[in-house]
Amino acid sequence: MSRLSLHARFRTRRVAVGATFLMAVGCASAPPPPAPTITHDQKMAWMLQLEDQRLLRLPPPPPPPEPVGSRRRRVAQTVPASSPDLTILVRDADPRIRRRAALAIGRVKLSSGVAPLVSTLADADPDVRAMAAFALGLMGDPSAESALLPLLSDPEPLVRGRAADALGAMGAKGAAEAIGKLAGELARSGPVAAMAPDDESWPAAPEAEAFKLGLFALVRLRAYEPLATAVLEGNRPISTWWPVAYALQRIEDKRAAPALLHLLGTEGRYTRAFAARGLGALRDASAAPPLLALLEPSAKSGLEVSVQAVRALAQLNAAEAAEPLVRLAGDPSTHPNLRLEAITALGAMHADAALQLVQDLVSSESPAMRSAALRAVAAIDQESFVFVLASLEPDRDWHVRSTLAGLLAQLPAEISLDRLRGMLQDDDKRVWPAVLGALVRLRAPGIDTILLEHLKEADFAVRASAAGLLEELKPAGAAEALRDAYKAGLPDSASA
Repeated sequence: MSRLSLHARFRTRRVAVGATFLMAVGCASAPPPPAPTITHDQKMAWMLQLEDQRLLRLPPPPPPPEPVGSRRRRVAQTVPASSPDLTILVRDADPRIRRRAALAIGRVKLSSGVAPLVSTLADADPDVRAMAAFALGLMGDPSAESALLPLLSDPEPLVRGRAADALGAMGAKGAAEAIGKLAGELARSGPVAAMAPDDESWPAAPEAEAFKLGLFALVRLRAYEPLATAVLEGNRPISTWWPVAYALQRIEDKRAAPALLHLLGTEGRYTRAFAARGLGALRDASAAPPLLALLEPSAKSGLEVSVQAVRALAQLNAAEAAEPLVRLAGDPSTHPNLRLEAITALGAMHADAALQLVQDLVSSESPAMRSAALRAVAAIDQESFVFVLASLEPDRDWHVRSTLAGLLAQLPAEISLDRLRGMLQDDDKRVWPAVLGALVRLRAPGIDTILLEHLKEADFAVRASAAGLLEELKPAGAAEALRDAYKAGLPDSASA
């Protein structure tokens, strides 16, 4: 063989060996495929899924099985920059995703979500910081209190308000003084001073929103002193905006009564309505005259204020209110809802002066009025109620018949049991739950058997009522009957 021929063969072999080597090296160190681009919609879908499943992250999918005999080098899996993991998404480049992920962590309410939310309180975007604070409030974990306190001095008012709201939600009583200081500073700001009593626009100025959140937090913490320092000058509120009245009535502290009396005389239906409600809850007898003044036609108080004034007078059990309330309830020109409130108040006050009126209203054209009148007669004079009952035909409206069943439970068993048993044959099964409840309250003979029978009814509302009452009574054999009823009711939930 010639020398040239040998050289060609050697060169061919060297090229082949080199190619084989390069292929082997290439297979061993091939770069991983580029990471897929995760869209905004995909990230939103992840967050909704995690919220629904109450998870912070989805487990990674298992790696694909390797072919038998494969010598491919195994590459370690790395966590991508974005994945179905809320603790990663809350650090996303897009502040909208970070904000939404923080909310999702709060809704999931797993304790392992506190740490990533605390880290997010330092986010550069104020909307993200505010949402992280809100989410910690949803979780209510007191371990986040120390991390939230510095946010009460955040440059952004709404972040400060959200931090206060979260501290209130988690019951951080130690933060009440700091929240009161924040609310006091905001109360004297221009945006809060400019708020009209009934202003409910949203969103309001950031300072106003933060002020409102601070007040709500103090109410949750039952912190009267910080609240009073923030919104009162002496006994006089520094603002008539409705959140002030709301907070003072919800704090349920008798020291708030003078401020509520002042707010009762201001403009604004929400402010006056909250003030009236608070005075009724405090049982402040000195509030009766100004509350009655709100019911005068010349006051033009509006329905919201008038209703709360009537309810407050009932709570006060003010004797001087009976005659004005009778006039209000007996005037056909009065708003129907206000008439109903007046009748209910007269019943709660056991006002003898109203007995003739409410007896007459038992035959009203309005089913709601007939129901309210029956309740009032029963509350004012039980003997009169028995007399009225004897003259009544079965009402044409099932709501009234249901009301009557509840009232019969207040009478002696010898008067009411036979009538109640007859009402179990009512053509409208919506009456039956009230009848069953009345029979249980009277401890009617054979009530266990009656409930067990009604547990088999086709109507799910009747079954539900019977089940609840059996749970209350706990008769023998109830557990097995309830299990059977649960199985029989499964098709109901499947078709819902």
